[in-house]
Amino acid sequence: MIDVAVIGASGYTGLELIKLLINHPKFNIAYIANSEGDIKLSQLHPSLQSVLDMDVKKADTKEVAEVAEVVFLALPHKTSMSFAKGLL
Repeated sequence: MIDVAVIGASGYTGLELIKLLINHPKFNIAYIANSEGDIKLSQLHPSLQSVLDMDVKKADTKEVAEVAEVVFLALPHKTSMSFAKGLL
């Protein structure tokens, strides 16, 4: 299994990405983040309440790099570019 992170979980793209990753045979969701953090995924997206209820953290490049091999950025393009720069 490949540990992945989803940054930008509060938006539509983040939600759809999480839905794709939940049952993926090769990926394990290891980290979910948004700009605020300190919330459960089911509070952001009630449709996932009985499916996946992880903590949503405040996005932190150092923490992401420690726990994930692949990072999906579901953020506005300029925000994604600055976050990616921190990961590289």
